[in-house]
Amino acid sequence: MQGTPKADYQKVTTGHAESQLEMCKKIHLPLSAYKDLKKYADKKGILFLSTPFDAPSIDTLEDLKLPIYKIPSGEVTNLPYLRENWKTAQKVILSTGMATLKEIGVALNVLANAGTKKENITVLHCNTEYPTPFEDVNLRAMLTIRTP
Repeated sequence: MQGTPKADYQKVTTGHAESQLEMCKKIHLPLSAYKDLKKYADKKGILFLSTPFDAPSIDTLEDLKLPIYKIPSGEVTNLPYLRENWKTAQKVILSTGMATLKEIGVALNVLANAGTKKENITVLHCNTEYPTPFEDVNLRAMLTIRTP
């Protein structure tokens, strides 16, 4: 992430001066905030979800005893991340972003081989441009990716 440029929408909302890493450090939530958010969500009857991008973040979610985790679309092709970090996941939401059907299929197999049952994996049709232009929404893609 150190050299990763900001997306255009991030530049609009946070400016050009700071790096993406600096921006993320400013908005990073401490563990205590996650605990507070989960407690509040539980009180309101809302399922608390989070998207971990690394092993320590997955450990945090395990500490919170979340019943479902969301895998970020940027990690669909990070097979070691999928293989090593999802052994304890009961249910998973797989965000697909710019992944190809083949990459989605490989990710599903890696998750299944790591111990996540395929019926416990929900695949999301995602677009990585925010806001998504109407002509790029392509809702029919959901029919295609439901069984890659």
